[in-house]
Amino acid sequence: MTQKNGDASQNVKAQSTGLPRDVSAKSEVLVTFLEPDKIDSVKLRQLIDRLETIEGIQKGFEEVNSRQSRPVEDFALEMQQKYGISG
Repeated sequence: MTQKNGDASQNVKAQSTGLPRDVSAKSEVLVTFLEPDKIDSVKLRQLIDRLETIEGIQKGFEEVNSRQSRPVEDFALEMQQKYGISG
């Protein structure tokens, strides 16, 4: 990839060394802008987990707002029946 700043051009190379194995393509874009030798894989994993959690919450809100969800009472009843919980 070539990036131009004014009259000067420079080549930018992205490496994914040291990343957790289960990094998704979305998360890999984030890592592209980090220097490979300065990546703390534990902190990176925590950041990715947080971003995926936020994404899941956003998806849940979208489902609720578009009425693609079911009432919590129906869910609770299903779990009570499935696991033999008295309500």
